[in-house]
Amino acid sequence: MTFVEYRLHKILHRAKLAFYMYLYGYSTQQIADAFIALERKSYLGNIKWTANSIVQILRNERHCGDVLTRKTYTPNYRNHLSKKNRGQRPQSRYFNHHEAIVSRDDFNAVQKMLDNAKYPSSFPPSYRDP
Repeated sequence: MTFVEYRLHKILHRAKLAFYMYLYGYSTQQIADAFIALERKSYLGNIKWTANSIVQILRNERHCGDVLTRKTYTPNYRNHLSKKNRGQRPQSRYFNHHEAIVSRDDFNAVQKMLDNAKYPSSFPPSYRDP
């Protein structure tokens, strides 16, 4: 196994572990703490993990086999500052571009769980509809 294949295997295992831990009910902070305890290295080689770095892994569409292009754009060619594309320019999404690390159903379930965690219901549990 070459070094590149080894690094790719570690990245795949880390992402899959984060997805399944989140599906089993672990919070992003608990997953980050577990990665620190397991001494899992990030893509840049850091051992320190935060809840936000776990959310970035869980939000990455590449883990389900898709590719979203033109995430950033350069509005002015003179200063070469890039900006996030929030609808100013057209984007393209290629489905099933490569082999998925997690299934599309698991990916969609995690996205819904993240959205629900982001905007929890303001009603107490006794007043919610069943």
